[in-house]
Amino acid sequence: MILKIMMNNRICLIILASVVFSFFGSNIFGQPENAEKIARAKILFDEALSLNSQRTAKSYRQALEKFRQSNLLYKDAGDESGAAKSLVGIGITTDALEETADALNAYRNALLIFQKLKDNFWEARTLNNIGSIYDKLGEKQKTLEYYSKALPLRRAAQDSSGEAVTLNSIGAVYLDLSENEKALEYFNSALPIRRLVGDKNGEAVTLNNIGRVFDNLGDRQKALEYHNLALPLRRAAGNLNGEATTLNNIGLIYADLGELQKALGFYEQSLKIFKNVEDKSSEAIALNNIGTVYSDLEENQKAIEFYTMALELYISIGNKSDAATTHNNLGLVFTKLKNKDKSLENFNRALPILREIGEKRVEAITLGNLMLALKTFENPQLAIFYGKQSVNKYQELRLAIKGLDPKIQKTYLQSIENTYRNLADLLIEQGRFAQAEQVLAMLKEEEYFDFVRRDADEIKSLKNRVTLTEKEQKLIERYLLLAQKVTEIGQKFQKLNDKKRRLSQIDSALSPEEQKIYDELSTQLSDANAVFKLFLEKELVAEIGKQKAKEIE
Repeated sequence: MILKIMMNNRICLIILASVVFSFFGSNIFGQPENAEKIARAKILFDEALSLNSQRTAKSYRQALEKFRQSNLLYKDAGDESGAAKSLVGIGITTDALEETADALNAYRNALLIFQKLKDNFWEARTLNNIGSIYDKLGEKQKTLEYYSKALPLRRAAQDSSGEAVTLNSIGAVYLDLSENEKALEYFNSALPIRRLVGDKNGEAVTLNNIGRVFDNLGDRQKALEYHNLALPLRRAAGNLNGEATTLNNIGLIYADLGELQKALGFYEQSLKIFKNVEDKSSEAIALNNIGTVYSDLEENQKAIEFYTMALELYISIGNKSDAATTHNNLGLVFTKLKNKDKSLENFNRALPILREIGEKRVEAITLGNLMLALKTFENPQLAIFYGKQSVNKYQELRLAIKGLDPKIQKTYLQSIENTYRNLADLLIEQGRFAQAEQVLAMLKEEEYFDFVRRDADEIKSLKNRVTLTEKEQKLIERYLLLAQKVTEIGQKFQKLNDKKRRLSQIDSALSPEEQKIYDELSTQLSDANAVFKLFLEKELVAEIGKQKAKEIE
């Protein structure tokens, strides 16, 4: 399966510093005991806001000093509310400077004051900001914990706009976790509120996110419906980046529906805007998606050209997830061209990255593509090995949507059933009829439950899904061991890499100690990936790939 890239993964969070700042004003600080100190604190606070809007390392440092001075003056004047709000300013500024521990400390101190004052509005805002830090750190469960605490307080404070932001943010986390059912629930709760408060841009973001959920579930018409609702709202708001994002996503749907020329038109519109606004990450996505159209049109050299341009951009900006997707796509094109070495090279580059970042859906697709490639290159035993892992991964994803409407579950199953059928065909060709029957039985809508036991250890070891031979079981265990090592090192490295990239946006850099850790992790990750890649390319082939196929009368 060729992978097109749906956009707008992070914009859905809408927890920007400006949202918090916009609620500060001279009319909300109450009657000061010391008017002169309060007035001076307010001046310093406003100056800090202005400096923060410049978004450079220097201006953030200057703003931080003014927020701290403001905080001291508010405390001296006995204005607890003002002191707490200046702490929120400190939290936002230190977060922008990637001083995460200081940001969390400031937010937590502010939180204690807001709780004491029973200020639901600001307590909710502060909880939301703490959640956004944990989201940035990749700690999804902690993110959900803080957003969930913020939600009832938003409602108690009758902060409808804030409630919609939190609902959308929770939905975005569940979307990242591939829990489409829960994501849809929260997006559907956010949408009517955003319409009620007249937040057109926010409404467009949520419509776009709902479209992404339905696209993930294989319901293209429903996804198209929501993206078409989002597009005029993007344009009305003058949001060029958002408009281009939605154009790209509409192109994806038309591509999936087989209307390739329409898809190409939307992608080209999207690419033009992204180039104009100098958004390299999104430009790369559009290039990748144009490559998929040319691949579908069997213009393989053009496809390689666009994929290669996309890959170079992804590597330059450190976007591993989409780089893995493009490697997958290049693998497919080279498979069609019967170029075995380049085909397997690209798939084997994608797999360690996908394990590293925990992208289950794309990992399942890439494993399925490896199965087809190895079948093409007449290596059925190794093809079966990868096919079983792909189906097992899909079983895990199906379990995560078991509470959705049965029609949606059926649509999702139809979107992935080719992988099951391809694996069954391979098993039949090798005379493994009982296993083929087991795989085909999973295509019944109700069967996903029987093949994924609830015990966490069994789920982790991939047992009781597709039956594995003894040799396959040992290799799976070796695969998981190596993959887990890549994942663990990769997660640590990714946090520092993300921090480094964000600091570069404000002309700053990691501390010497952090840079040392970064370099060490980079070396460890490179070594772990090399071992994993060697296992995929050599050990697996030696153990399974050279095994003669069982002859069938």
